Amino acid sequence: MFSSDGRQSGDLSLSLGDSQPFSGKYVLIAEHHPRIAKYTRRILEKYFGCCVTVVGNGFEVMANLDTSSFDVFIYAMGLPGTASFKLLREARSACPDMGIIVTGENTSRFPYVEAVRFGATDFIAKPFLPTEIISKLVRIFNELELSKARHLEAVKYQSLFDLSIDGMALLDGGAAVIQDVNKSLLELMAEKKMNIVGKPVAMLLDAEERYRFEQWLSLCALIGRGAISDLKLAHTVNTKVYVDISMTVVKNEAQFGIFLVMKNVTERREMQVRLDEITQRDLLTGLLNRRSFVNRVHGTVRSAQEYNIPTTLMMIDVDGLKGFNDKQGHAVGDQMLVEVATAISVHIHPSTGEACFRFDGDEFALLLTGVDEMESFQVAKRIQKEFYSRNTRGLTISVGLAEYRNNQSVDEFISSAERAVHEAKLLGNSNISAVRIP
Repeated sequence: MFSSDGRQSGDLSLSLGDSQPFSGKYVLIAEHHPRIAKYTRRILEKYFGCCVTVVGNGFEVMANLDTSSFDVFIYAMGLPGTASFKLLREARSACPDMGIIVTGENTSRFPYVEAVRFGATDFIAKPFLPTEIISKLVRIFNELELSKARHLEAVKYQSLFDLSIDGMALLDGGAAVIQDVNKSLLELMAEKKMNIVGKPVAMLLDAEERYRFEQWLSLCALIGRGAISDLKLAHTVNTKVYVDISMTVVKNEAQFGIFLVMKNVTERREMQVRLDEITQRDLLTGLLNRRSFVNRVHGTVRSAQEYNIPTTLMMIDVDGLKGFNDKQGHAVGDQMLVEVATAISVHIHPSTGEACFRFDGDEFALLLTGVDEMESFQVAKRIQKEFYSRNTRGLTISVGLAEYRNNQSVDEFISSAERAVHEAKLLGNSNISAVRIP
């Protein structure tokens, strides 16, 4: 070290090993005393392998800081060329992440506190031993490495956030208010960032979805993660945009928040709806199939039981289709089935809950909600009339009617309609029959 009169004392036998973990760091030494500057430089180069620049006045300090980047600035207070605190402030402004060590005489008048207030990271009193400055530099270099690692991590996750094809949002941990969103979410919502940030996240969803979402979010916030599917967005243009949402709680010393990922599943959902529609439809006639009938009739019976709604099941059978196919061919027979389906469709009203089905090969079924047996008889007559107005090639249809009675099971209800159409066929072609149950 140096004594108060500038003489070097001590030795440089202390070693950090051969690896020099901080080699390549850039250090600027501002020292007007040549021997102290040389002594400090030797420590940095020997123990750290640093790239050292030495200057002797404030003008050179700023010239170097304006043109180069430094990891550490070792500054002797009272350097000629500028006021000490002003130079500290300018140095900190030029290199915000740089470590700054101020050096000065070990007196009670040395303004250590003010130096830190103006930008210094640490201070050291002259004369100093090699171990003193080495320990301070090790701490500063370690903090710089940690800060750099954190910055790289933040940049990496910010890139993942910004470039993700899925919509992403960061919420505060309390009120679930949106703090940040990525570009993909803005595109998904067709919104501007200023219209979303600062708003409750539930506002992104259709009003009918918000209660379900809020209950899910509250539960998942306790668990720490979770997922929910098929939520409809409150989209400004497209009213049929659906997302799957996953969430993770982000919790550390600095913050407590909620991270959401929104995956657009609109196309997948539409495809599933189309596939479901295909499985529920008869490919030839386009009517609902027997599978759909079984699902629907249970719900219709429940409504009839609970609300005492008149409900009638109509069965329609094509008379003599087998013999017709043998003579005319199955292609013509299929066309006749399509004609029957069309005649039925003309006289039903889906908005009132009515539905028609291809029940079996040459049998059709109609569920008529709010229609009693007498009204259904008129519907049957209109369907026959519609069918016969077409080129039916002599084919006729028979109709059986069964009005639902309380305490009937679903199977009993269906059996009564099948019995009615069987009785109609026994009466002769093109008849209408109703089964009356006391």
